[in-house]
Amino acid sequence: MRYAIIADIHGNITALNAILEDCKTQNIDQYLFLGDYYGDFPMINQVITRIREIDNALYINGNKEERLIQAMNTKPQERTNEQFAPLYWHLDNITAENFRFIKELPDKLSFSIGKLKCYIAHSPSQHFNYGIVDSFNGRTFYDRFGKDYTNHQEYLAYINDKLQADKLPDVTEGIYIFGHWHTQWYANIENRLLINAGSCGMPLDFNVDAPYTILDTYQELSVIERRINYDITVPIKALKESDLYQKAPFWYDLSILDFENAKVHLWLFLEFVHELALSKNDLARPYSNELWQEAITLYSKKINSGGF
Repeated sequence: MRYAIIADIHGNITALNAILEDCKTQNIDQYLFLGDYYGDFPMINQVITRIREIDNALYINGNKEERLIQAMNTKPQERTNEQFAPLYWHLDNITAENFRFIKELPDKLSFSIGKLKCYIAHSPSQHFNYGIVDSFNGRTFYDRFGKDYTNHQEYLAYINDKLQADKLPDVTEGIYIFGHWHTQWYANIENRLLINAGSCGMPLDFNVDAPYTILDTYQELSVIERRINYDITVPIKALKESDLYQKAPFWYDLSILDFENAKVHLWLFLEFVHELALSKNDLARPYSNELWQEAITLYSKKINSGGF
C-alpha cells in the first residue's frame, strides 16, 4: 500500500488541489487526512467538500475542528470577543452538511500494516503526551536554525539526535503519524516510525511549497517526503478579498507573513499578548477586547520600528 498523508490544510484549497494532482502520479492507494481543515484561509467548505469526494480515504479531526464543534452552541449575541472573530466567521460560514461531516469524525484511528500497528492522530501529544516530539515545531525551527538553515537533511539529523538523546515515552512499537506543528519530518527510533507530514496549507519550516508524505509499505517500509510548488499568490488574494480578512485584518496580515515566508509570526504575536497580560496581572482568558487591541497597537509599532 502507498498512503498519502496530508495534514493541516487550514482552508488552503489551492495547496490541497496541488497535492492531490501530484498524488495522481504517485500510485496512491489510500489517503490519510489528519485534521485542521480550516483556519488561515477562507475556503473551509471547498476544502471539506473536496476531501469528502475521495473514496479511498480515512479522516480524523484536528484541534481546529474540535474548537468549532465546541463553539457551535455559542449564541450570536455572545460572540463579542475579538480574539475569536475568525472562529465565529467559520461558525457562520460552514455548511450544515460539512459541519455534520466533521462532527462525526474521530480524533484518532489505528489499523494494522502487516504485523505493525499504525496509529493516526492530529497532534503528537495524542500519541506520546506532551514532550520532546512537541518541541519540533515552527517556533523551535525558527529559534534553532534562523537564517542559518541550509537543508532539510540537517533538520532530520537534528530531530533524530534529539530523539536518541532524550528518549521517547515507553510506547509500543509501530508507526505514529501526526501533524499539528507545521514542520515536515520523520524518524525511526527503536522500531517506532514517527511521521509528521507538515502543513499542506501553512508550512512553517522555511519552505513555502506544499508538503505531504507518502508511506510505502509494499516491500520494506519507506517514507517519501514530497513538496509541491504552486502559485501562493492565489490563496493570499482569496483571503484579502474575503469577509474573513475584514473580521481580523491585523491577525491575517501576520498570517500572510507566516505563509509568504514559511516562518512563525502569529506565534510571536501571541507570546507578546501573553507577556503583556502578565505585566498587567491580567489573568482573564480569553483576553479582553481592550487588552487585545492594546497588544495590536503596541506590536504594530514594534513592527514599524523594525523591532521584530
